[in-house]
Amino acid sequence: MSTEMYSEIYEFLINAEECQINATSVIYLGMKENRSVTEDTLMGIVGQAVERANDELMEGSSRLDRISKIISQVS
Repeated sequence: MSTEMYSEIYEFLINAEECQINATSVIYLGMKENRSVTEDTLMGIVGQAVERANDELMEGSSRLDRISKIISQVS
């Protein structure tokens, strides 16, 4: 796993403006970091970053709702 890509995606999920958080932005960020990343690898990294962000955010927050939808958007 690319630690740099994971960190960048996680930081984006936690710090970006809520309106910017969506599957397209997260995939773009991963591809920007490493254009040769495989789809399976990228989805795994996104999944781990989303899971960590979900664990750290308060239940019921609008940010958590947006982040939680990312996995279904990329599947």
